[in-house]
Parts: sequence; structure tokens; C-alpha cells
Amino acid sequence: MSERERETEEADQFETPKQACEALGCGMTFLYQRLASGEIAAFKLGTATRISVASRRAYQRSLPRFGMPDAPKVPMPAQTSEARAERKRRGRPPGSKDTIPRQRRASTKSSTEGPSTPP
Repeated sequence: MSERERETEEADQFETPKQACEALGCGMTFLYQRLASGEIAAFKLGTATRISVASRRAYQRSLPRFGMPDAPKVPMPAQTSEARAERKRRGRPPGSKDTIPRQRRASTKSSTEGPSTPP
């Protein structure tokens, strides 16, 4: 079967989110994020979600290949030494756990009182 014939056949095929997750090797949350962004096409059939096999395969082909020299470089989040220094200089945001001092547990006995004796 030629590539064109397979693409034509795939255009008429749909799968469930569970099947798409198995094919992609990902979880449901990741898949639904791709659906929400429009990277993978889907539609609702009543309450059921159906995903286009052709769209899912096109998404897979668009992903960079690991270890291939011609793979496009994916920019990583800013983790430069300047960015780390800036975060350190700014400190933690107000209300974060590390900035809230711990309170001591209130004791039922005062330290000035002696041992309690029953009357």
C-alpha cells in the first residue's frame, strides 16, 4: 500500500482517547492538552470523544527525533546562570512556605508552674 493510499484510508479512521494515548505512549492529561491546543484534531460524538488517526500520526511525525542529527533544536526554559541569580536575588514570593515562621505548639502547662498535683 502506498503512502498516499494509507493517508486516504487513515483520513476516515478514528480512535478513542485511550487508543490514542496507547499509540502516543502518553497519559490522558497530556493528550487532552494537545486536543485543547489544536495540535491533534478530535470531535465529540454525543458524549464520546473521537480522535482522527491521521491527525494523531501527523502530530507524531512533527515531533523531534531523539538522537537524529537533523532534528530541530527545541528551546529549553530559561535555566541560565543569570536567570538563577535573578531568582535568588528576588527571593521567595510572599506567602511561600519557607517564609512563614513556624509557631510553637501551645503547652497546657506553663513552664513556671511546678508539677501538677491533684487537690
